[in-house]
Amino acid sequence: MQETIKDWAAWLSIKKSRCTIRGYVWELEKLRGAHPTKSAADYKARDLLHYLAERRLNGCGDASIKRSVAAFRSFFGWLFGAKSAARGLEFPTVHPRKQRSLTLDQLSHVLSSFDTSTMTGKRNAALIAVGVDCRLRSSELCRLRVRDVGLETRRLRVVVKGGRESERVFSEETRALLAAWLSVRLAADGCETVFVSVGGNTKRMAMTPDGLRGVFRAIGKVAGLAAFSPHDLCRSFAMIVIRKGAPSRVAQVGGGWADLKLLETYTRSLELEAMESYLPMKGLM
Repeated sequence: MQETIKDWAAWLSIKKSRCTIRGYVWELEKLRGAHPTKSAADYKARDLLHYLAERRLNGCGDASIKRSVAAFRSFFGWLFGAKSAARGLEFPTVHPRKQRSLTLDQLSHVLSSFDTSTMTGKRNAALIAVGVDCRLRSSELCRLRVRDVGLETRRLRVVVKGGRESERVFSEETRALLAAWLSVRLAADGCETVFVSVGGNTKRMAMTPDGLRGVFRAIGKVAGLAAFSPHDLCRSFAMIVIRKGAPSRVAQVGGGWADLKLLETYTRSLELEAMESYLPMKGLM
C-alpha cells in the first residue's frame, strides 16, 4: 500500500498544493499504520467508519476528521472509482473557531525583537514585513524571486495557490527592510529566491516551507508568542487592514483574494470592540 500511496501523491501533485498533499499523505500513512496487514483493496466502508470513530473518541476535532474523510475519498476514489470504500463517508460540519492573528502592538513587538545589525535579523525583519504587507503564504514567501520584486515601485509578483501569478503592493517601511536584507543577501549560484537560509553553510540555499515554519517558531519563542506560523501573517493582514478602515473590496484586492467570502473567513475573529465607533447612538447625546 505504501507504493500505491506514493503513486496517488504523484497524481495529486497535478491538482493540489504541497501542503494539502503532505496532509493527505499523512492521513493515509496513519490509516496504514493502524492496519499494517491490509492492502488498499481490503478496506471496506465499515473499516473506515470504525477507524474515524476511534479517532473521534481519541480527541480528534471536526477539522481533523474532515481532512481524513477528504483524503480517504480522494485515495480510494482514485483507485476504485464508484466502488470506493470511502464513497459514502460524509464530511462533518466544522464550526468556525477564533484564529490567531497579530495586533499592531504584537507586530511591532515581533519586529523590535530582531537584531537588524545581523544578517539573520535583517532577513527575518524582511520576512515578517513582506509576509504581512503582501499576505503571502509560506510557499509563496519561499518561491518569491529577486527579479520579481520592484523596490522603486514597491510592487512584487509571485505565483500563488492555484498556479496563477498575483501582484502585490508593499509599504515604504517594508521597502526599507527588504532593501536592507537584499544588500547583504548571499546565495548559491542559481538561487533566485529572495529569502535564503542563514547559518553555518556558506552556500545560502532557498528556504523551504518546513524551514520557514521552523524560523517562525523560533521568532515566536523569542517574542513571547505561544505559537507563531507564517499563516498567522495572512490573517493579520486581513484583521489589521480592516481595523484601519480599509473597504472590504480594497482589502480583497490587496490580499489577492478571488472571492470576498475568503476575506470574511480571515476576519471572523474581529472583536465586538471593532463595532464601537459605528454604533448608531454614538455621539448623539
